[in-house]
Amino acid sequence: MPVGPAAVGALRYVLPYYGATDNAEIVSAATRHRGAESAVLWLGLVAVLTLVPGVIAAARLCRDAAPRLTGWALGLVVPGYLSVGALL
Repeated sequence: MPVGPAAVGALRYVLPYYGATDNAEIVSAATRHRGAESAVLWLGLVAVLTLVPGVIAAARLCRDAAPRLTGWALGLVVPGYLSVGALL
């Protein structure tokens, strides 16, 4: 369960243009730090592949105590995590 969130945390730490304010600044930072940008893409792939199984594992722990809430949470979180790949 913790692999996906850890990948997102590391991705946010490595992101070279986290504080950029406009598009030109983002492009400039990405071209200056190609290694960091490559790490962001690989960490994003790890996150996409591990976030949904982690959520499903957490849902298995919660479904007996709150089955309806678990169903709603899965219905909202799984499509959201699956769309992370489009952001990369």
